[in-house]
Amino acid sequence: MFHSFKKREPFEIVRPFAELARLSEEQIGEMYCLFLESVPQGCFQEVLDHSAMDVMLKNAHKRLDSYFGKEHVCRISRNQFVVIKEFEIDKAGNYDERNVYLDRISNYVSLMLSSLITPANKAALRVVPLTLGTASSGIRYQARCLDDLIELAYFTMKNAQMEKRRYLVSDESIRAKKLNSEECIEGFLKKNWESEFTPFFQPIIESDSYKVIGMESLARWQLGGVRILDARIFKDIAFEMGCMERIDIIMIEKTFEAAEKLHKESLVQANFRIIINISVSTLETLSAQDLVDMAARYGINSGDIELDIKDEALSNPWLSMNLREFKKRSVRVALDIFNRQAFDLESLFQNQYDTIKLDYSRDSDSAQDVPSPDSIFYPSLVSMAYDHDVEIHAKGIENKEQMAVAKTHKVKYLQGNYFTPPIPFLAFQIFVKKYQYGLYLEEYDFATSNAKKLSYG
Repeated sequence: MFHSFKKREPFEIVRPFAELARLSEEQIGEMYCLFLESVPQGCFQEVLDHSAMDVMLKNAHKRLDSYFGKEHVCRISRNQFVVIKEFEIDKAGNYDERNVYLDRISNYVSLMLSSLITPANKAALRVVPLTLGTASSGIRYQARCLDDLIELAYFTMKNAQMEKRRYLVSDESIRAKKLNSEECIEGFLKKNWESEFTPFFQPIIESDSYKVIGMESLARWQLGGVRILDARIFKDIAFEMGCMERIDIIMIEKTFEAAEKLHKESLVQANFRIIINISVSTLETLSAQDLVDMAARYGINSGDIELDIKDEALSNPWLSMNLREFKKRSVRVALDIFNRQAFDLESLFQNQYDTIKLDYSRDSDSAQDVPSPDSIFYPSLVSMAYDHDVEIHAKGIENKEQMAVAKTHKVKYLQGNYFTPPIPFLAFQIFVKKYQYGLYLEEYDFATSNAKKLSYG
């Protein structure tokens, strides 16, 4: 069962559809489910009008009953609805036709329910619209029972909320993510799951000398000793299951241990930079002194540590106070901006960071939402940063052209798959040993292909 439903007993979900609970997997495969939810977020929380919300939800229930039939609709909570219905005969066998059909229904229902919000309430953000997730069995994910189908629709709806979309229909990528989430849940419930987590490393290159002057540590989960999962796959589930802070501490300790080995082998310079990615929740609870003490056990100076902070985290007052404590102990702070999920211009003016990280990857998700590196905005931002003694770190370098653009902006550091993708420590040792005195332009392509061969994934 999907983790967000763990507090809800199965019969509470399927009770309104008691006759459907006895259906076989084959019969469930001929049905689809809509999951609708209205959750106040951000500015809605400040101005939400609960009485207006109740009216809207009541009217939404009536509209759903009218469109699908009362026997197919259930209001399972104040702000959640579930619709279960069988495909028309001509849509049941073709997955592509199913998706087109479900997309048309979902769009119509979403627009129909959006029309229930009055212009005044919409303008004042007093009512939160319903987000819709629609699901059916697919090639990679066969719902075995009614619970499975409802949970897939719920999972799809949550993805729609994260992407700020009115509705979303499950496709093979959504179903694959659902399978990953179920694997992760099972993995976290096993004993000694902590031993399967390890950092992968990506080098930080000095833009003038092309020397490896640091490394970024990125969490990887060798699930079951076979699959390598990156943090994007497991982090949300880890948060909900209360495992994220433990993962962060494991990553910090293993990263410091790796840095200690590099120093002992004289592969890196004395002030070798160590960039660590840890969650906001850990940054709120981990004291600066504990981090410094942990580093000292491995012979790491606090000034060599840099915390990678997503810019939306700086709107958290408690976190901002904690970051000041880290800086008092010489721990550096890097502001990672221009991601698809976050860009807070105000954070640029909070003078509590040492580095700004800019994404130069044109084919990344962020490229759809932010200015191109070729635009005037990046050079202006770089100039402003240097005026405030803030270093610029260019990430997402995938090819020579992107590196050339970054260098024309006079960034100080380069990072990306052009040099090597994130790799396990043994492969990283080999890479650093080979290029500790600098990468040569004619060897870049070799370095990339060689590192990919060394990578587990």
